[in-house]
Amino acid sequence: GGVSDRSSVSPSPQPLPPRAWNAPQVQYRVQWRQLEPAGGPWQEQIVGGPPLVLGDTPTFSPYELRVQAINEVGKGPEPPLVTGYSGEDVPLVYPENVGVEIVNSSSVRVEWSLQEDPK
Repeated sequence: GGVSDRSSVSPSPQPLPPRAWNAPQVQYRVQWRQLEPAGGPWQEQIVGGPPLVLGDTPTFSPYELRVQAINEVGKGPEPPLVTGYSGEDVPLVYPENVGVEIVNSSSVRVEWSLQEDPK
């Protein structure tokens, strides 16, 4: 799963190479359901390939996703479930007291504190 903005989820199936199709015209059966509340209904859509953007999702909410290859002969193997998240909202706080310490030639430590937005 991927994320495109704060109100969508964007599952990104890896397209199968043509040699793995075993029949013409591979498509993808994308299924998803929100994890909270638990046991929500599955929804699905058949697409020709990525991307598929699921809009109007709540902010930073977990979804169960599965993507299955299908063609005119039938369905591919049952896909594993993966968890994806819709996007996060705009920050409500901003960092202050930012400090940087050089640890060694390939690392630095960055520290900050959060301050509520005065708006």
